[in-house]
Amino acid sequence: NNWSRAEINNYEPNETSLNRQSYLRAEIPLESSATKKISTNSTASTSDEIPVNAILIEISPELYTPLSQLTHVLNFLSNSLPSRIFNHVYKEISKEIEDFLWERILMKSQFSEMGGWQFEVDMEKGLFMIGKRWIKKPENYFRKIRDACILLTLPSSSDNP
Repeated sequence: NNWSRAEINNYEPNETSLNRQSYLRAEIPLESSATKKISTNSTASTSDEIPVNAILIEISPELYTPLSQLTHVLNFLSNSLPSRIFNHVYKEISKEIEDFLWERILMKSQFSEMGGWQFEVDMEKGLFMIGKRWIKKPENYFRKIRDACILLTLPSSSDNP
């Protein structure tokens, strides 16, 4: 696709290409052993701990195509642009994606506990992982989304005695 910057900025996916329903799942019981945290290394800090149920969750199928297209676009741009300019373009693209997700999903949806975990996995294993090819810490370009993931995966009040 030969898209201009204006076409990319004005692209409005339809509801079938961005299905918010995948984040609204409600009744998926989590066993107490499934919510324990495991460490990714022996000197783990709290940021290196990953809940077991997050490991078991896969990326939402609705994101396969958009993430694949994003990967192809970023790959093309990284091969075509000097790294300094690519980093600036990546930052702009990240800002647009973050604003889109914030306005269209996070502010318009109510998340179940499992929906919060699913959103977090979609961001960590999907969006942030793609950026790691070119950017050391791509999650730093998505601070609002990263903070939303933290809030969405906090233990619910029913988990605390």
